[in-house]
Amino acid sequence: MKLLHFIPAVVVAICIFFVSPSCKKTIPNAVKDTTKPAWQMIAPFNGYGANFYSSTCINDSLLVVANGNVYIMANINGGNFNNFFSYFLANTDVNYQAYASPVFSGSFCSFFSNNTLNVMHIPIYNQLSTYTYIPQFTPGIFSCFQQSTSPPNNCFPAGAYPVNSGHFMITPVEGNSQTVRFDLIRLDSAQLSSQLLINGNVVVKRINLNAAPGTIGFAENSYYCASFFHKFFVNYGGQFFRIDTLGNVKAFGYNPISTNVSINFSLHNMFLYGNALFIKSGGVFYYSTDEGENWQLFNSFSGINIAILIFRNVGDKLYATNPGGNQIWRVGFNGRNLNFSEINNDGVLDYSMITSITKGSRYYFVTTYNGVYYRDSSYVDQLKSPIR
Repeated sequence: MKLLHFIPAVVVAICIFFVSPSCKKTIPNAVKDTTKPAWQMIAPFNGYGANFYSSTCINDSLLVVANGNVYIMANINGGNFNNFFSYFLANTDVNYQAYASPVFSGSFCSFFSNNTLNVMHIPIYNQLSTYTYIPQFTPGIFSCFQQSTSPPNNCFPAGAYPVNSGHFMITPVEGNSQTVRFDLIRLDSAQLSSQLLINGNVVVKRINLNAAPGTIGFAENSYYCASFFHKFFVNYGGQFFRIDTLGNVKAFGYNPISTNVSINFSLHNMFLYGNALFIKSGGVFYYSTDEGENWQLFNSFSGINIAILIFRNVGDKLYATNPGGNQIWRVGFNGRNLNFSEINNDGVLDYSMITSITKGSRYYFVTTYNGVYYRDSSYVDQLKSPIR
């Protein structure tokens, strides 16, 4: 069902169930599509002073997260950006700052706040369509929810708690320097749409992760997780793992190709190119052509330029952004080298720090720490002249 068809009902339901001020509805003036080649700021989002962390498009609607709110803008197909409303993320307030960006995964939005893991069903049916998970753990340096070590604009895929296509997710719960326990969670969208779940029967398996043989164990307090091919790829405590939804674990060690040598591996950027899955760790790239079963070194690029870029999939295209500014590059491969073509980003404010890029209908959308921008897809790949 398209969100546009039931927006009035949803708005009424939200306003009934979300008592002010936790519900607010705004009907701004329509922003007409001017078909200009430059990026255009979506006026209703301008002036909020909010940090926009992530975005997605579902049917004919754009969804973005800023601070403690989800904002929904419906009917983007016609270029009239209106029917705009928002609601609070559960267990947060408007001052909520994301250490790990809220993640849109299909019809779910997952995020960490106040030592709880929260999953909301999108579009929201009522105030109870949220699963809240509060872990039982033993206090200690390894015994807590871990955050991504990089801010949202430095991560792709965004966040550390993705829901895969089978509605599974995983989270660390407790552990020590040698073993950590993860919970494998399965979410039922029908349950989420009808009732509030607090530590219900959604934990389908408890998984023990052991540090890879030949290593000294978990060495640091860090966590990152991404999902590809229905599997989870985890960097926890300096160790790299692949976990499937049956609870099977493959421990790689300190990085995808070495179990006994620590080489300053960090994971906050994974992406696809063709049939290959890539990990970017600074300027070092690893790749797998068998869904993460085996890995090879792709290349080690010297210099800081490639090391700081964040690679982002948008449909079948690959882009790179500069986490310290508003630059966007279209990325191509030439053997084991990379080609970068900087696209014209006129209209996006300087130093906007791009956090996400998504496509819906005929438009591309970019979220930044300063606002939300759109551009007709026919203009997106226009190159900057001269290319830098």
